[in-house]
Amino acid sequence: MEKKQEQMNKKQNNSKKSKSNTSSNNKKQVKQKKQKLKQVVDELTQELEVIDNTIEIDSVRLEDNTTLDTSFLEGRRKKPPKIYKEKKESKKKEVDTEKKEKRIKYLELFGVIFLSIIIGIMIGILSGLGKKTEVKQKVVEKEKTVEKVVMDENIVFLGDSNIDFYELEKYYEGIPVVNSGVNGNVTEQVLDKLDERVYRYNPSKVIILIGTNDYLRDLTNEEIRDNIKKIIEQIKEHRKYAKIYLQSIYPVNDTDDEKISHSMVNKRDNKTIQETNKLLESLAKEEKITYIDMYKILVDDDNNLKLEYTKDGLHISDEGYKV
Repeated sequence: MEKKQEQMNKKQNNSKKSKSNTSSNNKKQVKQKKQKLKQVVDELTQELEVIDNTIEIDSVRLEDNTTLDTSFLEGRRKKPPKIYKEKKESKKKEVDTEKKEKRIKYLELFGVIFLSIIIGIMIGILSGLGKKTEVKQKVVEKEKTVEKVVMDENIVFLGDSNIDFYELEKYYEGIPVVNSGVNGNVTEQVLDKLDERVYRYNPSKVIILIGTNDYLRDLTNEEIRDNIKKIIEQIKEHRKYAKIYLQSIYPVNDTDDEKISHSMVNKRDNKTIQETNKLLESLAKEEKITYIDMYKILVDDDNNLKLEYTKDGLHISDEGYKV
């Protein structure tokens, strides 16, 4: 029991000691905080004193300056509206003048640009006038090319009796052909009637056989050639897209065979015909057209028109047309 009592006393003493210790610690902390607060208050007091001193100094300075001339301030209070208004108006005028000047500059610039555009357009028009013809020619050429491509086939056979007696439908079945041969025609007669014998048909091709009857009118080889040249040139001028084919004058047969009619052959002879054909071949090259040398095909070894190819020594038989 005594031991227990002692233990209890010890515990109580220990608790008291601890309490006393904590209270002493708390007191110390409180004391420290008070000291800190005091320091802060002292510092604030010092700062306030400094501020008061400066205020006193400033008030003294103001009192020293009480004799200053403050009339300009009163003048300011009286006149500022007018001065401000004048300044505002002058500024407004300056702004307006600046705007006007800018507008004038813009108008001048616009005028220069507008004039330069007009001058450029005029120069373009004037320079384009020279090229206008070329452009039109190019367009026409293109149209011609198209017309040439889409042109319908229409073949005209032009000439004298050897064309007139040519049964074209028989030998050119299904092909559009026109027989424009006239029995007994000479070159001048063909030349005079090209409109009704060629142009009206708007041909794609023209095959010419003419000249043998001109010998009966005593035309020279050169005259026959010249007339045929005129025929070719006229067709080229009026039917530019037509291809032209020039046949040689056919040979004759003036032998003693029973089928030969000497009156029909008349003045014609193969030597003269060959000379004329040489001129016609050169003419075809000159005119850049196709030359068809039928003379070589129709003659025999004796340089006469083959008997099987002729009816009477001058005109072609069915066998000859087949060739």
